[in-house]
This record gives sequence, C-alpha cells and structure tokens, in this order.
Amino acid sequence: MVDAGHVDLSRRDLLARREQGVVPGVPLGLGCRHLQRDSEPVDLVGQVEAEEAPVVSDPRGYLAEHHSFGQTDDKAGDYAEDLAGLEATPPSEFRERLLHAYEGICMTEESREHERTPVDWEETLSSAKNYVAFLQYRFGAELTDVEVETRAYQYVIDPAALKQLITGHIRWFWKNHLQAEWSRVRPILEKSSKAFNQIDLSDMTRKELVRFVTGKEVHESKWGEELENARDLILIPNAHIGPYIHTTKVGDSFCIYFGAHLPEGSNDRVPELDRAEIVSKLSALSDETRLQILQMIAEKGEMRATEIMDAVQLSQPSVSRYLGQLTASGYLQEKRINAAKVYSLNHDRIEKTLQAVSAFLLGQPKV
Repeated sequence: MVDAGHVDLSRRDLLARREQGVVPGVPLGLGCRHLQRDSEPVDLVGQVEAEEAPVVSDPRGYLAEHHSFGQTDDKAGDYAEDLAGLEATPPSEFRERLLHAYEGICMTEESREHERTPVDWEETLSSAKNYVAFLQYRFGAELTDVEVETRAYQYVIDPAALKQLITGHIRWFWKNHLQAEWSRVRPILEKSSKAFNQIDLSDMTRKELVRFVTGKEVHESKWGEELENARDLILIPNAHIGPYIHTTKVGDSFCIYFGAHLPEGSNDRVPELDRAEIVSKLSALSDETRLQILQMIAEKGEMRATEIMDAVQLSQPSVSRYLGQLTASGYLQEKRINAAKVYSLNHDRIEKTLQAVSAFLLGQPKV
C-alpha cells in the first residue's frame, strides 16, 4: 500500500481508460514490500511480499516501512524493478486470484446458505449473463453494476488482457497520483522506522510493544486476541494517518499502521516529523466543542458519554466523533464501567504536547 492519500477510481473508470487507450498496456509488477530489520543493530533489508508477510525470527514484531513501490535499501532496487518483476507472473494467476476472492464472498442470505458449495466456474464463465448472475447472487443485485460487469467479463475470460489492464492501471495510477507524494514522505518514514529499529525492544511483550510504539492501549474487545495469536506482528509508520491507528491481517501476520513519529525520549530531531506530530496533536484542540468537552471532564474528573451528550446538547454520533478524536489524540482515556464508556483526562499527554511545542518553537529539549 502506498500511503499517498486517497484517490478513488471505480471499476467503470478503469475499464473506460482501458478501452480509450489511456491506460498503458505494458505489464508491470504488483506486490507489497516491507522494510524489515535483520539481526544487525541498524541494518535494514528489503524483502518482497507476495500474499503473506515475511517470516521473521523475532515473533514479537518488527518495525516496517510498508509500500508497494520501492524501498529505502539500495540493494533492494526500486519500483521499476517491481514492475518488471510481474512479467514472470502468468496471466492465469491474475484470474485465479480474482476467482478465488469471489469464491469466498457471500454477502446475500441465499449465497450464505450455500457458501460451502464449490463454484462451477466452467458454467459461470460460459457467458457474460451467467457471470453477472453469479455476482448478483454473491453480492446482491443492488451492488452489481450490470453494464460494468458485462464489460469486465471480457477480461475475466481473457487472462492476458486482464493482466494488461491491471498492471497498466497500476503504472498510470503510480505516475499520476502516488509517485510525487511517495518521494516526499519516504525519507520521513525511513527516519521513523530507523529510530525505532535502533531501540532494543526484545524484552517487551506484544502489548507493551504496541503501547510503546503507537501510544495506544490494546483493546481486548477489538483486536487483542488477533495480536497475540498472529505469527508475526508488523508495525508500519504512515505519513497520513495522524493520531489514529489502523489494523489489518495479512496471511498469518497482524499489521498495525501508526502515525509516523520518533520514539519518546529520542534525542534525534527530524523537523518534518516534529511538525507533523505537533499538527496532529493541536488539530484535536482546534475546535470549540472538543475544548469544552476537555474542560468539563477536567473539572469533574471523569464523565460518562451520556453525561457529555446531555451537557453539550449534541447528537450521539456527533459526540462519539468528538470523543473518538480526543481519545485517538491521547487527550482522553476511555474505560468501561457497567458497559458504559467513561472518560477522564490524560494529564501526561497534555504536558507532553506543551513540551513538544516548546521544543519545536523555542528549541527547549523534550522531557
């Protein structure tokens, strides 16, 4: 995944570009890369990932820089080599992956009743009508664009054309939307990854590691079990995620994306990271209602979500959004009492925010 902002292009757009000759028809490389720390203290090595994350010797986790298009280690090559690498992928594999994914999707009630029944692909792909009917059966008629899927069928039955369509679109997408932004953020992510990888984290449990790197507590109800059961834990700095974290599973590995920053207490100074971290922290305070909520909780010690909703006279979704932003930024701590969410002020985070601003503007060292 290249972290270069969100650009949404529908399948209709993709097919239109292909048919209009806008998308180049040169096959190129897919895949994800992880920058992984090996046994040497600061050496970063690149490793290509296909469908699963790389196996690492330390099961507790490693800091990774995750992207599809190039990596920092000179030995690992760049995106151009990735593109060329896909030439070795048989066109049939593109279709096999597509059909395998479709086979595992059962969104309609009817399809869920027969989800263990093998798909007769020969029959399904015998005509565009059968193919569209299959998608409607699996996804639902309201989620199936008959016109687009009828055109897409021509690529599904022609793996070489499917490969050319996908890889050509990736090349176009990279060149027009991602390359410039990746060139800007890559040095920032490298510095964040390297700073964490220089720290000995071997004595930490996975939960302690996540807390140290992301500043977030592991919520058992959300993904605590997945964290413990995964073969590998991969922590990935991201330049656009701000104070939030995002989790996903890749094969047997559990990946956590976090806002790129330097480790707490680090003596390194990376202006771009310092500036991004301060903007992230202060943006949560740049709203009158959020400040009002913080002030009320500071005065009362702690408040339930329902009490906050009554006090500010806003809807439940609006208050939940505000509380989510303040919790993600670390200004509020959340706990549950008898199934109710209760919030209290995180004094330590407020102090550290003030220290970070002083260090950045006045040159005073962070405590």
